[in-house]
Amino acid sequence: MFVSLFNAKVKISDTGIGIPKRDIKNIGKKFYRSNQYIAPNGKGTSLVRPGGSGLGLFVTFGLVREHGGKVEIESQFGKGSTFSFTIPLLKGEMRDEPLDKKGLFSGDMFEKYGLKKSKE
Repeated sequence: MFVSLFNAKVKISDTGIGIPKRDIKNIGKKFYRSNQYIAPNGKGTSLVRPGGSGLGLFVTFGLVREHGGKVEIESQFGKGSTFSFTIPLLKGEMRDEPLDKKGLFSGDMFEKYGLKKSKE
């Protein structure tokens, strides 16, 4: 029996400063941080903005993609950003397995994987 693909979509929005359009294509790259430098009082020598290494989104985006998902970024500079990702919950072919009305496995997972239940 073929089971159709079920997806979960998660959206996270903020009302922060947003991300410049030129930076969106780089978000999620290893060690990349948008607005990396700051200039005190708008003058003088630029300083590296404290906080974060630029690895959090790199790891997160990688995990989503490894699970067959997709990441999307929408941002309006000065108004905020929305990060969303979609990941498949169930896909492929299942054979001789009890399914409920939604097509999800409804049997005993211990039995399915040949595991023993604890008698506690």
